[in-house]
Amino acid sequence: MIHVVATVRVKPGRMAEALAIYRPFAREVEAEQGCLQYRPTVDVDLGLPTQRLDPNRITVTERWESIENFRAHLVAPHVVAWREAIRDCLDGITVTVTRDETACQRRGGRSAEASGVGGLDERRSRLKALLQRRCVVRAHSDRAISSFMISLVPP
Repeated sequence: MIHVVATVRVKPGRMAEALAIYRPFAREVEAEQGCLQYRPTVDVDLGLPTQRLDPNRITVTERWESIENFRAHLVAPHVVAWREAIRDCLDGITVTVTRDETACQRRGGRSAEASGVGGLDERRSRLKALLQRRCVVRAHSDRAISSFMISLVPP
């Protein structure tokens, strides 16, 4: 899995327009193969001394199953159309792509596939099976917990 943080510089006075363009685009991106999360966000003032607020910044946080999925996203037709639609609102975009080092360390520095963890679909199936077994075991002793656990498993 990779994490992407895009820092989007919006021209002064164009934030509302930029966000209006982002809203439907974000739904399209989240429907893409391999997209686990795509969230355009704006600064929230918490009054922290280390906080750097910028009323002209959109920070997009993304999670992708793989670098290949992210690369495919970059050339998807709706992304090309979005770039054209939002171009006049922006001063620039900076992208940072990272991977979770703690997850790699837990697997001995290997990728999920190399460590035998498997792809996302396999992991979802294993989690669903685990939750279903846990529900069956708990159902005999605690109806509230079993109902909660069952609600985590999609129908």
